[in-house]
Amino acid sequence: MRPALFPLLPFAADETTCSWAARMAAFHARSSVGTFLRDLNLDPHLMALGDRDEIGRLCEIAGQDPRPVLGNTLTRLKGSAHALGRDMMRTILCPATRIRFCPACIALDDAASVATNQNPAVHRRERLIWRFRPVRTCPHHGVDLECRVRPADNHVMGAFGEIGPGSVHLLTSIDYEGELRSASSLQRYVAERISGNATDHWLDTVPLEQVVRFSELLGAILLHGPRTFLEDLSEPELCAAGAVGWTNVSHGEQSITRALHVVHAQHHFDVGSKARSFRDTFYNLVEEVEYYPSTSPFRALLRRHVEHSALN
Repeated sequence: MRPALFPLLPFAADETTCSWAARMAAFHARSSVGTFLRDLNLDPHLMALGDRDEIGRLCEIAGQDPRPVLGNTLTRLKGSAHALGRDMMRTILCPATRIRFCPACIALDDAASVATNQNPAVHRRERLIWRFRPVRTCPHHGVDLECRVRPADNHVMGAFGEIGPGSVHLLTSIDYEGELRSASSLQRYVAERISGNATDHWLDTVPLEQVVRFSELLGAILLHGPRTFLEDLSEPELCAAGAVGWTNVSHGEQSITRALHVVHAQHHFDVGSKARSFRDTFYNLVEEVEYYPSTSPFRALLRRHVEHSALN
């Protein structure tokens, strides 16, 4: 079947499905993505939900190999759950109503639009890693991601509308008001997992959400005590908790066990020297792993620590 859209605007390996659809709308029709999809007899709502059949139809119309597109597709499940390939996640995604971006990356996209004399909406890509909450720093430019309200599909052209840097001069002054920083080790691991790159890490078979949540919770307990809620932490505190937790989690089961012993030693007794219950000592971790399947290494480690503590 000959593609209905010509020429092909190729899907970029680092972008979201909705970003590609929005760029095609700007490229082929100079319209919003909602109008563009409806003109192709496609459902914008199903596209936003990551419906794989609808996305497959768009790929067929565009003449695009569907495999990389579907590989980057976040599919909405029940409630707030999404799936990326085999990974199901609820809490590590940023809200769909917000869009995050690196201003330097968008400025580079704008430079490409100037070089080709095309509308910026054709080149501005929403990178998939920007959708994930633990990714707070651009791994390429070392600047913090910015966050805005996501434009309505029916009213703007492109994934970003009018938000983001408006001219390429920012490329030469992107560090003018802040320090450059390296992405955290946890962020780098998340980015590698999302990109589908083999990391040869012991956690690669563990659901990504478990890795992130357990790392952040373990770090929060080590830094702030057993009844610390991630929702109460500021972004810098959450980033610090993730870094501390990841230091222990990434080095394997023995390292996690040592961290659990540290928590036990620090918090098993309250100020009155009265022994806390194990559940109180590891309150948030216990609450968290109860939702993990029995095959989870984190659940097994916590269970073994309970049994070991009971015998001593």
